[in-house]
Amino acid sequence: MMFILLLRFKLLLLFMGLSFCNAVKFVHDEKNEDRLWLHRCNSVEKIKEFESEYPNFECDVIFRSENYFDVTHDYDKSNGVVLEDYFKELKGNDRRMWIDLKNLDENNCADALQEMERLVCTYNIARERLIIETRQWKALRDFTLKGYYTSCYIDIKAPGKMTEEERSQCLDSLRKVADSGYVRALSFYAAYYNFLDKNLMRPIDFLTWEHRRKKEFLPLFPRSRRMILDPQVKVILVKDKGHYHK
Repeated sequence: MMFILLLRFKLLLLFMGLSFCNAVKFVHDEKNEDRLWLHRCNSVEKIKEFESEYPNFECDVIFRSENYFDVTHDYDKSNGVVLEDYFKELKGNDRRMWIDLKNLDENNCADALQEMERLVCTYNIARERLIIETRQWKALRDFTLKGYYTSCYIDIKAPGKMTEEERSQCLDSLRKVADSGYVRALSFYAAYYNFLDKNLMRPIDFLTWEHRRKKEFLPLFPRSRRMILDPQVKVILVKDKGHYHK
């Protein structure tokens, strides 16, 4: 009996080791690396630290009333970093940036677009290299018309906690966004993926984040593996804090 238990344990370790090796190979496939971006790069130092491993990255931005983009996650906190510093990093290469624009709305979108236009023209950055994301999807219309890749940030109750009526209302609202032409994608926490993949029924791009998981472990989780294999999912943000996380 002891021998059988020991044999089973060794076989389990072997299976886990093979699974991990396959996972590492999977995420380092060139076509998958292009879809796995680094989450929360709110310092230039972090961008440079991971430059070789993650060419593309996401950052959090507040558009201040003084008409500049402040790179920070929280409205009441500034790290003294401006988005223009990031454009300097993008100049002369083909790296891409996901901008989580926290406070864009219909009142400030015209000024924000004007400043964004100044930056792309000054540093010769193609608009489609940027993902402009915000909750207020109507504020993204003019960005989309200008050629930016735009996304509506979905902020909903966990599908498992919704009633059937709430699910129906949620899907109707999201279909309205998808059909509007105002945005090119919907972005959401990965926990919503199964619900949206099964029920939304719209040919709009998906952007998502597994920000609590490092990329090497993604294929070990069924949901993450399905997202990587789904051509509708264009970008998955993953976790790696490094030494300069803010």
